[in-house]
Amino acid sequence: MLERGQKVAINYAGWLEDGTEFVNTWLVPDSPTITIGASGLLPAFEEQLLPMENGTRRTFSIPCEKAYGAYDPAGVISVAADTFPHASELPIGQYIEFSIPGGKARAKVLAIEDGQVLFDTNHELAGHNLSFEVELVDDGTTAALEAEGSSTGCGCNRLRESLGKCDCDHGHAYH
Repeated sequence: MLERGQKVAINYAGWLEDGTEFVNTWLVPDSPTITIGASGLLPAFEEQLLPMENGTRRTFSIPCEKAYGAYDPAGVISVAADTFPHASELPIGQYIEFSIPGGKARAKVLAIEDGQVLFDTNHELAGHNLSFEVELVDDGTTAALEAEGSSTGCGCNRLRESLGKCDCDHGHAYH
C-alpha cells in the first residue's frame, strides 16, 4: 500500500468518454516518477494509486466534478484586442499562456472579431468524465540488488563499482 509523500514510478493513459486518448506515458521511454500528494496530478487520480502494489495495473474513472469540473459558459470571455500585442496573429483554436496578476493563465483563442478576442478559460478537459489505466512500475522500495538481480544475469557486474565487490560465488573475470 502506498502513502502520501512516497516517490513512485508509474505509467498511465487517459481517455475521454468517446475514447479519445489525451495522455499516454507508455509512449515515452521512461516512466514518470511522481511524489504522491505533490505531483500536480488530480487528487482523485492519486487516491486511486494508494492501494496499488508494484507491477499491478488498474483502470478507473473520475467524474468531471472530481477532475476539472463542469464546463462553465461564463468561462468564455471577451477581451479588447488592443490589450494584446499582435492580436491578429493569435492562433485561433489553440491554447495560449499569458501573465496575469499573481501568475499565469491559459485559455483557448476562440475568435477575433469586432475588436475583441474571444477566449475560453475552461480547462480543456472540463465537463468530461475521465477514464484511466495506470501501472505502478516501481514503488521505490525495491532494493538495488533485487532490481539488478531480476534483470539478465546476477547483476553484480553492473553493481561491482558501486559496491566495491561481488559475493555471488559464480566466478567473474574481474574481482
